[in-house]
Amino acid sequence: MKTLLISDMHSCIKALEALEQAEKTWDQIICLGDMVDFGMNPHEVIEWCKKHKVIAVAGNHDRELPARAAKKAPLEDPMTATTLGDYNLSKVTAEDIEYLNSLPDKLMLEIDGGLYCFFHVYDERNMHIAKKAFIEHNASELFDRMWSELADDAKYDGKRYIVNGHTHQLTYAAVDGKRAFINPGSLFYRVLKDGPVTTGGDYFIIQDGVISARHVDYDNSEAKAVFDALPLNEGNRNIGTWFFGKE
Repeated sequence: MKTLLISDMHSCIKALEALEQAEKTWDQIICLGDMVDFGMNPHEVIEWCKKHKVIAVAGNHDRELPARAAKKAPLEDPMTATTLGDYNLSKVTAEDIEYLNSLPDKLMLEIDGGLYCFFHVYDERNMHIAKKAFIEHNASELFDRMWSELADDAKYDGKRYIVNGHTHQLTYAAVDGKRAFINPGSLFYRVLKDGPVTTGGDYFIIQDGVISARHVDYDNSEAKAVFDALPLNEGNRNIGTWFFGKE
């Protein structure tokens, strides 16, 4: 069985198209959230996920966009948006909002003999879960505490995996031979541990019980041209450079 683990594509359709071209076939795709916001193509991303029957949990931005829609009307012209949130709101449909609202906060799935607990973010104060766990030498304690709080089968005795998104940091951190933290990083912009933001996207493949990291490159210049043309306020322009770069 071949499972793709993806996360944080943030309205970047080019990332998903590049993933499809790179992998060609798979049995299932699991998304760890944040399908929307920041990028230029939220509707296309949602349509791609629906078409390919992506199994997904909601990220914070997948919750924030519907909440935004409940409070304000979309702009008649998305190209007048001064925030990336307003731009994304103006590019989605009522069906897109309904789809985002339907996403669960957590999923438990058994894959190739291991039990996986999927969610987007555990605690905003402790975003970099695996890094913090190993720095403080309490990885085993943290894993067991999180598993007992999150897992539907807390007494499962096989291989167990806690998988989250949100940080944009590709992570596989084994606690021991039966427990590990996983984060597939981001398909849009990726942050290297203790390093700079770099281009392209990261993800994991689970195939016949083997977990491996992959990277995909793509040309996102068309979306960047739209980003450059928007009359964004200073804060949103600065945030956008995390994804699109300055030049």
